[in-house]
Amino acid sequence: MKGFIIHSNGKTTKVATVEDGMITIHLFVNNGESPALTDGESRMYVGGVDYTESKYMVWYDKNPINIGDEFEIKVAEINEPSAPVKIII
Repeated sequence: MKGFIIHSNGKTTKVATVEDGMITIHLFVNNGESPALTDGESRMYVGGVDYTESKYMVWYDKNPINIGDEFEIKVAEINEPSAPVKIII
């Protein structure tokens, strides 16, 4: 299945859903009006939806990320994805 291999801070995460699903990568930046982040903070989120099983998976939810943090994101064929840090059914 298609997905992403994400390298960050010496850690590798393989992100993929089943054949019928979606993966999203978000960068949230607070301009002072977010209840979840303090002013000027930002975070990165990587999650996905398995439409077949109606579940949401979260692989990465780092708060905060900082200027200079490095991420390498590569599109790849994923045979065995990393275990999500959270599953919501």
